[in-house]
Amino acid sequence: MRTRLPAAGLLATLLLAAGCVVAIGGESRPSRHMTQGLAHGPHCADIELARSIEFSAERNQALAQIAALPDLTEHEQLFLVDTVTISDGFSADKTEVLVALAENPGLTQKARERMAIRIDQADLFSSDVQRISQALLPE
Repeated sequence: MRTRLPAAGLLATLLLAAGCVVAIGGESRPSRHMTQGLAHGPHCADIELARSIEFSAERNQALAQIAALPDLTEHEQLFLVDTVTISDGFSADKTEVLVALAENPGLTQKARERMAIRIDQADLFSSDVQRISQALLPE
């Protein structure tokens, strides 16, 4: 038993240091998702700051501006998708961020696939899911 606790503590430390971590939820049931173990991108701090904004419309307006940046790394794109899809907020606000990211010419295939998978978990209206899905289609 004693040898498992230090190993578990070391594993938890390594996982927490591995990349951007999204931790959103109430005290009763927080949800947590780690994007990937790559180095932080130059916009991770901006994403962290934007996601700390209390009001959904303002938070997602800031995130949509970040999502439209042409130089987002794949890590930042995945971090944005995860941040938006598990956050609280209005469907229309989340949709604006995801559409801005979907329309970003620098969107990677991995981020496109993550978004397609996660929109079903984002608590969106079906019309908003359709709008995001349409934006994800290649031109």
